[in-house]
Amino acid sequence: MLQKIWNFLGYPTEPEPVVTRKKLSLTPVSEFCARFIVVKDLKDGYDTNIPSNLDYLKKELTKITNQLNQNVQPTLLPQIDFSITFKSKETQDENILIYFKNKIIQKQFEHQNSLYKDAISDMNQMIEFSSMAYNEKYPIFINFSEFTKEIQNRTYNNSKIKTFENRIRILDAKIESIHKNYKSPSFTSQNLLKELKNFRNNFNPNFKFFPESEFDIYFANYIDYNSSLLQKFNNILDDFTSYNYSQGLDKLTKCINDLCKEIGIPLESDESLMITCCANRYFFDKVAIELPYLLFNDLQAKDFIKRCEFAKKKTVGSLLADMKKIFVPSQINRTILDVFTTDDLLKASVEYLSLIQFKNSPLDIVNQLNESLILINKFVIKSSYINKKCKGDESVEIPEDVYLNFGMVEADDSLTVFYMCFLIDPPPNSVAIGNFLKTFGRFDQFTALDMACVHILAAIKFISTSELINPE
Repeated sequence: MLQKIWNFLGYPTEPEPVVTRKKLSLTPVSEFCARFIVVKDLKDGYDTNIPSNLDYLKKELTKITNQLNQNVQPTLLPQIDFSITFKSKETQDENILIYFKNKIIQKQFEHQNSLYKDAISDMNQMIEFSSMAYNEKYPIFINFSEFTKEIQNRTYNNSKIKTFENRIRILDAKIESIHKNYKSPSFTSQNLLKELKNFRNNFNPNFKFFPESEFDIYFANYIDYNSSLLQKFNNILDDFTSYNYSQGLDKLTKCINDLCKEIGIPLESDESLMITCCANRYFFDKVAIELPYLLFNDLQAKDFIKRCEFAKKKTVGSLLADMKKIFVPSQINRTILDVFTTDDLLKASVEYLSLIQFKNSPLDIVNQLNESLILINKFVIKSSYINKKCKGDESVEIPEDVYLNFGMVEADDSLTVFYMCFLIDPPPNSVAIGNFLKTFGRFDQFTALDMACVHILAAIKFISTSELINPE
């Protein structure tokens, strides 16, 4: 950016020895700050609104600094001691939930602090930069309103913070449910079916998926207070412990089918798929506790993250020859990181992908991937429309009905954007997740989600092996 400003001011690349010129001096800023800075011609003058905008920015800086100072270490609930022999199953369950709640509270606190610090750093950079530009009367104009808006969105409307808050609410509900049912649990098959019908509207008929809800709490209690059913799940967990994964998965399928018959649900009905989603979540939550290495023991993680860090700094057009087909003209020569953090569709798809590390069930993981893939397909449709119908004119408004043409998206195009999306904020256990899905991902009843699984496996393989993004 300094070179660009130098050129606009008319200074030669190599200063003439005879003529003495004033040296251009500006403090470097982050890529985030640079998005809101515009360099104009000398004839445009300089930004006379900087002083008044700086006053407002300094007030916002003081506010965020105070919030950082007031964000003290949270008080955690008494920590669990796993060496204790619990007197009752309820006590054990409650303490395990408290343990995970404390972990999430701590992560939430640390992430919020990092958001405050990032905001303070960027605001200090912008204040110093704009003050110098104003004092030197450089033709530099700054969009303070958009800069402040982005700072506030990033700091106060952060998706990870919201995820932490949602998970804490779910854990609180589970803990409260345990308290309510200490003395007189009444979990019958009739009540389970009744509760299931109350959540029927949560079921997604397009992808045959039932997301996590309060019904999962009732479902878990139903199993925990049904000794024969609980024993079946424990036997399946024993198979996993003994590395008999295929046998364990077959037993899990049979167990779910038997459960559906027990509560009077026809197999292959929407209700049976809802039970399948809940049963998988229940079982793989246990797997995550008892066999954590299945999702986190990954010797290739360091190399994978290194490749992602290297690749996302390359320009979009440098990776494949046909990028002009998928991206609009203004994006071709920008870095992947820049494109995927400024386009609304791509930015949202990155957020969906980054959250798969918090999922334990294969079905939940691929559903999260599918949400990301839907946005990626919309991006490909938008780009294709601009390039073909509008001859690259990015200023046109896209009709809403255009986004309904998912059939026009080629698999190779969506995969290309998908693997780029994966580069931006890859989960630290990405390769382990891929191996986990290859081993435990059975999606025969969820064909709409199967494509998302194919995409992540192909993306992980490409990132891990392609010479195009080899940092060595």
